[in-house]
This record gives sequence, structure tokens and C-alpha cells, in this order.
Amino acid sequence: MKTKLTLAASLAAATVAMGAFKPIWFDPSNPPAGAGSEHKLCTGYSAQELAGEDCDYQDEGGYLWTYDDRSGKTAGASYVAALGGELDEYDSFMASNIAANDYKGFAVKFVTKLKYEYPFAGVGFKFQAAGSTSTPVDVSGEDGMCFVYNADNTFTVEFESEAVGGDAHFMVQFKKGSNTANIPFTEGKVGAPKQPSWAKTEGFESTLAEALKSLISVKFKRGNDDGGPGTTQLQISQIGSFGNCTAEPFTSTNAVTYEPGPGGAVLGSASASAVKAQLSNRTLSFSGLSSVAEVEVINFQGQVVHKAMVNGTKGLSLSNLDNGVYVVRLAGKNLNFSQKVVLK
Repeated sequence: MKTKLTLAASLAAATVAMGAFKPIWFDPSNPPAGAGSEHKLCTGYSAQELAGEDCDYQDEGGYLWTYDDRSGKTAGASYVAALGGELDEYDSFMASNIAANDYKGFAVKFVTKLKYEYPFAGVGFKFQAAGSTSTPVDVSGEDGMCFVYNADNTFTVEFESEAVGGDAHFMVQFKKGSNTANIPFTEGKVGAPKQPSWAKTEGFESTLAEALKSLISVKFKRGNDDGGPGTTQLQISQIGSFGNCTAEPFTSTNAVTYEPGPGGAVLGSASASAVKAQLSNRTLSFSGLSSVAEVEVINFQGQVVHKAMVNGTKGLSLSNLDNGVYVVRLAGKNLNFSQKVVLK
């Protein structure tokens, strides 16, 4: 048994070294096939891909998630706000946020407050599945990454690596504007990630090449380096490997953002928190709906396949739709709500 485990571990290590970046990792306007791909990044280095399989969304690697300084020992007050609010199985509202932005990308607002000395809030993704089985990946042979963005203030892209400690991970800062950013993975090149200036004195210094040999995650954030307390609204429509991003920057038509409610969930509005969609025998009904609202049913390609006006007593038949995953979106007075449903 020990021999088999050792052999398996050796093969896994060899596979990690054979990964290669895909041209496009994230594009909700043209998602890969598979349930949940609207907020999944397929980099070429996920656990499934390294095992020689297609990126099939069965592991956590590549899923977008939010984080802030409110947890752990920091006890801060910063947070990520966004339109949307339906939490998925990973406690992420990113899928509902992307659906609320017509599958053009994600739109979030980083709000940092000086309750913690070094405030931060952001959105990130892991290259591998989270947990004890997580294995950093070697991307030192890659040219770099790209992304298409629109921002109303400064923000930072941070590269978290097992090779460095503390908060001394490599990072690149960006000013407000709309642009396609290309980040080279070559130390000394213009636009390449750098460590904070205090890393050397704190004993966390590393070379970029060393850091890229054990990359854990990439984060888009607003932190202390971006001017301390404040806000940055960021929209990203595409992420990929160096030189391959071609999408247009988008400005969210649903740019209104909301503070997190109890438990940290981000709600579409105060009234949306009470709204729920129930599916029974392909009839969709809504509870907690106090006024007339427009409902849209959106397929995985982002197409509206059914539209109607509903209230709290009227059900909606979906008997004419094919089996699959759909997003149900409600829009009305003080209401913007979305929820995923599965038709079988």
C-alpha cells in the first residue's frame, strides 16, 4: 500500500510540472461547457486538468471567491459589496453577481475601513482545490497573465505563493480606468509583480521566479497599499494568459452595490432577502414577493429563454424548456434577485 501511495504521489508531482496555461481562463460571455462555469476559471492547472481530464468544475480550484479583514484575528470592518446575493455551495455570490450583470463579467465594490490597521477586501481564485489536498503549482515557465477591467479607483493584483511569508506576496498596482492589462512573469520587466518594499527588512524577501514555482492563488483587491480606507468599484470581463485577452471593458448597468447583511451575505436589496424561488413539477413560484415583478429565465449561454410578469400568487410554467441549469432573475421596485434552478 505504501508503495502505491508513493508512486501516486510521484506521478502527481510530475503532472503538476506538465501544466500549461490556456489562452482564456474566464469569460462569462463565452463560458466553457459545464454547470457553474460562469464563475469558474480554467487555467490549465486545475486538479482535473493536471490529471489529464477536462475542466469539469468538480473541484474548487479556479472558483471566484471573496475575502476581507473581518475574519480571523484581524476583526476589521472592510467588505466586498455587489449586486447579487444567492450564495452557492462555496458560500460565494459571484455566480449570481455575474448573472445580474448580463454575463458580461463580475462587478464588485471593495470597501476598506480603518478598524484593522491594514484594511483589505478582494476577490480571488485558487489554482488548486482548497483544503489539505491543495498543492501549489509551478507556473514559472509561463509568460504571464492578462485581464480586461474597468475601475473607478486604484486596486492591486496579488500573487500568493507558498515561497514567501507574511503579507509579502508579489503584487502589481493599477490606477483607475478601462484597459487590458498584461502582467509579465519576468523579474525586472515593466509591469511585472514586485514585493512590498518592507519585505527585505521583515525577512520575507523572495525572487519572483521562486514565488511562481509555488503559486497558490491570484487576488484582485483593495488594500493598505491602495491608499488605506476607501472604495474601489471594479468590473472584470475577461482573464487569461499573457497577450490573449481580447474582450472589451464593460461598465456594469447594475453598478448599485449593497453592504453585507447578517452573516456576511450580500443582498440585492432589503426586500430581496425575503424572496425565494421554488420549483415544483416544472412550475416556478415565488414566496416573499410583495409586488409585481418581471421575471427572466436565462440559459447557460446567457440567453433569455422565458420572460413574464409575476406576483406572489402567480406561478410560472417552465414545461417548454430543456433539461439543464438556468438562472431565474426578478426585477421590480427595490428588487433585484437571482437564483439558480435545475430542470430535470
